[in-house]
Amino acid sequence: MSDPGDSGGDESAAVLSRAFGNCVNHVLYSSVAEQGVLSHSEILSRIKMTSNLSVLKVTRVQNMSRSMLYDAFGATYNIEGTAITAYHGTDHATALTIASRGFRGSCSKRSVWGKGIYVSTNIWEAIAYAKPSADCSQTFLVVDIMTGPIIIGSQDLADFGQDAEGNQVLTTTDLGNTILCASYSDQMLATYVVTVRFNVENPNNSLQEQTVRTYHGVIWSQYQQAKAKITAAAAVAAPRPTAPPAVPVAHASWKGIAVGDKVRILKSFSLFKFCDGKEGTVRAIVMDNKINYCVQVDGDVDIGLEIQACNVSHFGASTFPGVLDTWVRCRLSQVEKI
Repeated sequence: MSDPGDSGGDESAAVLSRAFGNCVNHVLYSSVAEQGVLSHSEILSRIKMTSNLSVLKVTRVQNMSRSMLYDAFGATYNIEGTAITAYHGTDHATALTIASRGFRGSCSKRSVWGKGIYVSTNIWEAIAYAKPSADCSQTFLVVDIMTGPIIIGSQDLADFGQDAEGNQVLTTTDLGNTILCASYSDQMLATYVVTVRFNVENPNNSLQEQTVRTYHGVIWSQYQQAKAKITAAAAVAAPRPTAPPAVPVAHASWKGIAVGDKVRILKSFSLFKFCDGKEGTVRAIVMDNKINYCVQVDGDVDIGLEIQACNVSHFGASTFPGVLDTWVRCRLSQVEKI
């Protein structure tokens, strides 16, 4: 195996863009003017920003013997043109074994859609089945699977039968067509081993909660523990309110600055002093007792996470509907339009 991810090359970028397309092409970036192909670092940043997931390593699998068996299987069943990309989550040691020896003996204990080897075209579903290591990192395989004829599977189905043309059915799927159960190990070829880690120390913001809807039980438990700690700390630190809070009202513009405008932060509150002098985009304008310009600061994902940590520690949770914790709040005197 070799690692195209160490140099942040185009190969790794292509693998990640395809696997995490809902992150890389998120509507959040729809207004960004693209200049050619996204860089490897920008792809990593977008994945982390929208899902709270860090990509640790991408390793190409080079296994000539498995590749020859895979090609021979396709020729035998005349299904070379049915290959698609899917993902298989497992523990790290098993992933390396599959990369070396293939999927033989890797038949899933699940049999909801039939008995065989399971993969998914939904990356989050695959990661949810990846057993975390001690450091909470998870591993999945990028897999080429020649599906051949497909039918909707059923519980404990062992013989997939034939299709209407009399061809042997090799693969079953679920009602949503995201889960695939393969009859034979040689139908599939592992092409990459990818190691990732959810940043479980930092609870997800609303954007990240919308992106990822399913987790491995261990990861979900870690998130819940982190959220409970922050909530408890915020409850202790929160001052007693002296008056009921004003109902927030959203505005499209205020005092010559509109949602979508580029601004420079002149001097923010002490909590966000690290944002002074930085540029960003006004994503929302909200009036509670005073006007708040909610700015998404330009830069890599780390500054967004730093803003999120300050917001969560100070406010506990966003008090404005539709406003992300990764945006910094500013008054009129603290920003200038550019």
